[in-house]
Amino acid sequence: MLDDERTRPRPRYHRRYLFRHLADTYSEMRAHLVLYARLGELPFRIAKFHGFTETDLGLAEVCELKKGADGLPAPSLRQMLAEGTYDEVHQAALSRFLDWVLSSDLTLKELHPGNLVYADVGTGVEEFVLVDGVGEKGQLSLRSRFRRLNRWHKRKHIKILMDKIEQEGAAGRAENAAG
Repeated sequence: MLDDERTRPRPRYHRRYLFRHLADTYSEMRAHLVLYARLGELPFRIAKFHGFTETDLGLAEVCELKKGADGLPAPSLRQMLAEGTYDEVHQAALSRFLDWVLSSDLTLKELHPGNLVYADVGTGVEEFVLVDGVGEKGQLSLRSRFRRLNRWHKRKHIKILMDKIEQEGAAGRAENAAG
């Protein structure tokens, strides 16, 4: 291969694929910026976005560390289900969080027990906070433009989340009973 071939400009149809692997990261950053521009500040139910860092797996985002009432890093919903500590108080907090998700303009890329943490949001109150999964998966931002589509998509994610909670909660209860 000649040096000219490596340094010459790529055709236009090749350029759009240069950053395809960063599309999800860009989408998440854009969603944080849109929420901040619309509301003036991020809601306490979303961890603040601080920037990016390089990892061995590629570019990763850095978000605010959420802590529990005890001052330790907040447990994820997945950890709570595995340990068997998920109870009625947490169910009520999750219900409030999901009601907020449905009523907000937030676009969700993913919603699962691993990206929800039960954190202290101030004045000793603990609520569920989303630490990852904001934005859209593709290049087109259809859900942010069409509220009905966004709401349908969020309901689908909530149904999947509730199914995962049931499955992981049953597995955690069985493991705790056996152990």
